[in-house]
Amino acid sequence: MPRTKLTIAILCALTCVLWIIRLAAPDDLLDRDQERPASYLLDIVENGQWIVQTDAYGHVASKPPASLWVAAPAALLVDGAPRWVRTLPSFLGVLGTALLVWWIGRRGMGDWPGILAALLFLATPMAAKAVALVRTDAFFTFAVTLTACLAYRAWQDGKGWTGIWLAGTLATLTKGPQGLVFALGGLLAVRGSQTAPPRWRAWLPGVVLWILIAGGWLLAATFVLGDAVTDKMLGDELVGHVVEGDGGEIPGTRFWVPLLSILIHAAPWSLVLPVAAVWVWRRRHLDSNAVEHPAEYGDLLRFALFWLLVGLAVLALAGHQRRDLVMPMVPAA
Repeated sequence: MPRTKLTIAILCALTCVLWIIRLAAPDDLLDRDQERPASYLLDIVENGQWIVQTDAYGHVASKPPASLWVAAPAALLVDGAPRWVRTLPSFLGVLGTALLVWWIGRRGMGDWPGILAALLFLATPMAAKAVALVRTDAFFTFAVTLTACLAYRAWQDGKGWTGIWLAGTLATLTKGPQGLVFALGGLLAVRGSQTAPPRWRAWLPGVVLWILIAGGWLLAATFVLGDAVTDKMLGDELVGHVVEGDGGEIPGTRFWVPLLSILIHAAPWSLVLPVAAVWVWRRRHLDSNAVEHPAEYGDLLRFALFWLLVGLAVLALAGHQRRDLVMPMVPAA
């Protein structure tokens, strides 16, 4: 227990240091399309638009508002939206992801591998940059990682399937249903594993809750702003980014971009990633009892590998390519 508390304190302190350093730099609100999420936050604070928001020009928000719901109470308390409030969801997203990486690594591989994995995540340029951005990427990464960790735990323990879909609802209300695809890709590791496969019937209550909550929000948002919501979020953002890139690229023609992005923007730790991935792939039937590791050692390695590969494959087939899109796969890496 003392080591657990110390580890949590260290990860919290390091994330705070990263956040404070970034906040001490000049405000970059006009860079990387951050002004739009900031205007959505102001729409909540100034106009009480909690369900769905518009920017200063009246354009409908391109993403669901879960991350805004995190920042809005703080903005109301301080009667404004200073930089620390605008970046609060990203800070909590990076911190939460680091803690989850430590937890799942500790469970499957032991204390020190879990601590090392969390520290390496915080040390990636992508995490250090995202911690103070007014964007959804960091919080979405946390929601995907939470969903994946709960899926792994449910697979190992044979219970807790409803929690997966509640976490997946958070991911869906942050950026869209693709979060569920990223997180549940790791369950492909079930094949060939000695661990019992998931009980798929146990998913039904969670699926129903996901449909009711996420679908209920979409219906409420459509009631408020009409078809502009579905046209923007489902048509332009979800379907549009899959079938057509920013420059009109054909889907799949830039398939190498996601892998290259994760190798560059998670460097230098990502340089060993290809070797590690090949090693796990060639040992997919690794018997954990044959090595001096926890019983879940082989399962966790396979789960992380498929989580990574499925996410990269989905992004590789999309027309829209942006380096931050690979962030939900960095914890798996």
